[in-house]
Amino acid sequence: TGTAFYKALQSDGGKGTFYSLGSDVHCLFYKPAEALTMPDPQECFHALADHATMTGRRFEVGYAAAMEAFTEVLESRKEGLGGSWFSAPGESSKDAFMRRLKTSDPAYEIYAAYAAEHTERWANAKALSMDAA
Repeated sequence: TGTAFYKALQSDGGKGTFYSLGSDVHCLFYKPAEALTMPDPQECFHALADHATMTGRRFEVGYAAAMEAFTEVLESRKEGLGGSWFSAPGESSKDAFMRRLKTSDPAYEIYAAYAAEHTERWANAKALSMDAA
């Protein structure tokens, strides 16, 4: 949408690049000029909970408490992962996800195929001018 387009540009003052992953992928991707920082799990949950509240909804008390506890566990990973809670330093989010996925998971091959396609698509991504985007 136009709003998403302008928010992408505002994230780094329009210094980044829009990409197309092919005519069969019906969306654009924006890579900011500089890497974004990984958001904190607790901040993300609080933002989601605030959004729910502002739109007249609330999480069940038990669910909210469980999510608070879960995000605290995620935050505790930072100490052992060099300040990162999701991926090891230098590890991609795709590799971090695949590392955690059990090879015995019935969907493992589906995720592996998706990860391979993701890598291939980005290797062949086409950078777009602002006008083309």
